[in-house]
Amino acid sequence: MKLTAKRIQEAFAYDPATGIISWRKTDKYNRAGQIAGCLHKSTGYWFVSLDGVKIKGHQVAWVCAYGILPAFDIDHEDLNKANNKIKNLRPSNKSNNGANRPPQKNNTSGYKGVFWHKAAGKWMVQIRVRGQVIYGGLFECKKMAAHHYDALAEKHFGEYACLNLELA
Repeated sequence: MKLTAKRIQEAFAYDPATGIISWRKTDKYNRAGQIAGCLHKSTGYWFVSLDGVKIKGHQVAWVCAYGILPAFDIDHEDLNKANNKIKNLRPSNKSNNGANRPPQKNNTSGYKGVFWHKAAGKWMVQIRVRGQVIYGGLFECKKMAAHHYDALAEKHFGEYACLNLELA
């Protein structure tokens, strides 16, 4: 079953200042005013279920705030996937949404887009833009490499760039 914006707005109340989603009406499973959904441990997203359909909390927030089902990705500006305050949510595409992420857990440099190039004995910079890997050069110092990555990220992603300097 496909949920409509109207059905979502009928079922859920949303506080744009806190990002909290709650039930509008009492039924046999939920009470009006009760917080809806739960945090998914492995993804970090808030999920709710309605009429047998699981939906991400940020999508519910968008529908409640703007009255439309988004036909685009929604980015969490502060990187916190559970923070569904409306001021933290912005429309995005897949590439920009992917750009606004912290370094991966297996990152050994501590900086996004910076990797040790064993053969060269230097720090290498790479960035992925719309599915293409762009080589950013080799550097003696990983901090200089991180600065170069940040410049590339700003050039390609603008406000969606998750910069190393902001993470430090």
